[in-house]
Amino acid sequence: SSNPTLINVDVIQNYAATGAGIRLHYSNAIFTNVIVKDNIADGGGGGIMMYLSDPILTQVTINDNHSGKDIGDYSWDGSISQYGYAGRGAGLWIEHSNPIIHQVLVKGNISTHYAGGIHFDNSNAILSHVTITENVAEDDQGWNYSDAMTIDPGAQYNIIPSITNSI
Repeated sequence: SSNPTLINVDVIQNYAATGAGIRLHYSNAIFTNVIVKDNIADGGGGGIMMYLSDPILTQVTINDNHSGKDIGDYSWDGSISQYGYAGRGAGLWIEHSNPIIHQVLVKGNISTHYAGGIHFDNSNAILSHVTITENVAEDDQGWNYSDAMTIDPGAQYNIIPSITNSI
């Protein structure tokens, strides 16, 4: 695991199978005044993807990222998956993680499946003063899977993010 601190950093125009902008795996990173913009993931997490991580995000802007660009169905580790992970969380894909997200803007992200903004999967997140706006989630059949946010509790139905003073 690694626990970097990023302050005043721009992560722009990257491409990957998952977590195109930033991909956290077993990390308790700290992000302050970070911009994650214009990144493209074939699978999920166009902007930020976190798995088994407990980062702190403060004053972060996550905008204009894309997930599910191509047909690939990629798992959190970037491998091809049969379980349909493509397009999860164009802004943020949060799985088995417990982030603290404060003063964050999630705007203008586009997903081809679940959540243009944020997709939670088996995660307890704390969100405060978060704005989730103008995100899009739509597949090629015209189904809409929640433009702003989806919450998938998986097998543990008591896992729900805590959201306060957010729109």
